[in-house]
Amino acid sequence: MIWLLDPGHGIETNGKRSPFIPPGIREYEFNRDIARRIIDWFPRQLDIQSIVNDEHSVKLRHRVNRANAIAEQEDEVFFISLHANASGRSAREWNDAHGSTVFVSENASQSSALFADILAPRIALTLKTKDRGVRRRDFYVLHKTRCPAVLIEYGFMTNEIEAAKLASDGYRELLAQATVGAMLEFEERF
Repeated sequence: MIWLLDPGHGIETNGKRSPFIPPGIREYEFNRDIARRIIDWFPRQLDIQSIVNDEHSVKLRHRVNRANAIAEQEDEVFFISLHANASGRSAREWNDAHGSTVFVSENASQSSALFADILAPRIALTLKTKDRGVRRRDFYVLHKTRCPAVLIEYGFMTNEIEAAKLASDGYRELLAQATVGAMLEFEERF
């Protein structure tokens, strides 16, 4: 199995941040840090690659094309898009939206749905946060990839309490560990 990590968004993506920078987080930095931590935690016997290796914005089409090129050459490929969520009309105001969510496409493969069912409760339990569950949406990176795919929203940058957690090293380590744990469980079971 090859696991493809997509640290969503880049430095040029407008509005992807918590209110009141500083202190706060920018989503591109958070997503890339989580990808790096997952790669660091990942056991050597498993194959993992990052779709995006710099902080610049890479168009969704290019992310999907990279994933599909690998999926055409390999038998077992799984795509994971990493994100921090936001809610509300303005990135300048805090709100009470909280919790983690895992998304699959409307026509998700059985593998996508099974992994999402493992991942969603594991993240919520590990992080002691609200499990917003598995939701079906036809986000471009889910709908257009030709391999199993999920999109993770680890928490809300627009919630003052969650934003502080998402910014902390210890919490990010837990996010990476929870994600890797779900990947290992999926490989063991399927």
